[in-house]
Amino acid sequence: MPTRWLSPLLLGRFATTPLRAALSRAISQVSPSVMRARLRSVLNVDRSAQLPRIEVPTVYLRATEDRVVPKAASLRIAELKPQVQVIDVAAVHCLLQVAPVEAAHLVLGFLGAQQVR
Repeated sequence: MPTRWLSPLLLGRFATTPLRAALSRAISQVSPSVMRARLRSVLNVDRSAQLPRIEVPTVYLRATEDRVVPKAASLRIAELKPQVQVIDVAAVHCLLQVAPVEAAHLVLGFLGAQQVR
């Protein structure tokens, strides 16, 4: 699958030359048959029934510009497990790649808040 098609979807306005190159390298390491199998899995796997069984504090970093995971998915997560802390991050689907420092600060802040409880 050509990177020029995936870059707008996965990186959006945050795409930089280094991020596009990293995406291209990552995609080139996956055979087309494996990529197809992964995409089918994403479309067919639903683990929402297991979500309420998670017994540890949980945070969901929601990319506000995600073009892959619909906003309805995060609403469903909050419905299934109201204790999940949803934190919006101005990012796209590849949130950890386009906003690594912010994501790390948010996760560390979440963990620190859990220690206080």
